[in-house]
Amino acid sequence: MKLRIKTPSRLHLGLIDLNGNLGRLYGSIGVAIDRPNVVLEAESAGKLEITGLERDRVKKATAKFSEYYKIKPGAWINVTESIPRHTGLGSGTQLCLAVGTALARLHGIDASTRDLASALGRGFVSGIGVTAFDRGGFIVDGGLNVLYQTPPKPVFNVGMPKNWAYVLAIPEIKKGLFGKQEKSAFKKIIPGPEKNAAEISRLVLMKMLPSLLEKDIEGFGYAITQVDHKTGEYYKNIPHDNTPAMIIRHMIGSGAHGAGQSSWGPTVYGLIEKKYASGLQAEIEAYLAENKISGKVYIAGPDNRGAVVAGSG
Repeated sequence: MKLRIKTPSRLHLGLIDLNGNLGRLYGSIGVAIDRPNVVLEAESAGKLEITGLERDRVKKATAKFSEYYKIKPGAWINVTESIPRHTGLGSGTQLCLAVGTALARLHGIDASTRDLASALGRGFVSGIGVTAFDRGGFIVDGGLNVLYQTPPKPVFNVGMPKNWAYVLAIPEIKKGLFGKQEKSAFKKIIPGPEKNAAEISRLVLMKMLPSLLEKDIEGFGYAITQVDHKTGEYYKNIPHDNTPAMIIRHMIGSGAHGAGQSSWGPTVYGLIEKKYASGLQAEIEAYLAENKISGKVYIAGPDNRGAVVAGSG
């Protein structure tokens, strides 16, 4: 059997509740986008062979899969495209789920995307990447149940308008927090102010979701900007580079309906109609050059289908 898997990336638009006094913590908001991608090829083989990009990560994911499902994998796995690491685009989850999906298919293991995420240790804080892989679209999850420690499940998931686009800017600055650094940061800010959680919840329920369903890009953009700002208040005492904030302000000033930083960054996104996206891209490229900020700027559209798995044999 031969397989080819292509995943989306995801933008993490904010966290709802870092207080937790209602019994749930985090609560993530995000959206699947159509680039950059993990592209993985896999084929049944007599032994395990890993080639291409991200070999260290693929090896670790394969080891976790093998331990969890008690198998000795026989497969050739080759990653031909990858998502930049630790930039706020969900690279680790997409790669792990692609590896897990390939191994499950090749070895006849019946496992859902959520099952694979649990086996590979993904999606415990945020469920956005798991649902982005599974179905794509705009996603809100219900957060972590603090009593039972059960991973987040999606409570809202709908496709994004196809005529909307995101201009992404990835400045070459210090990578966002991850792993032990991320856990340490959360320990410093939890529990967060109850007032923040209440304000973000109101913005999501009364502005962001209705605007999306009505395809009101201005209302949705306003909501994501405000949620990004209020999520940032949770982290205001954690040292950070001010470059993403500068780019966010310029995105808004240059015509984006909404803008923010994805997860711990450094990726910044600006929401705009697809027909105007190239103009905003050029403006942000000029801004980076003028301010001597190295980085990449490109356009991504919504991904409303999730990972594409094609097989033969």
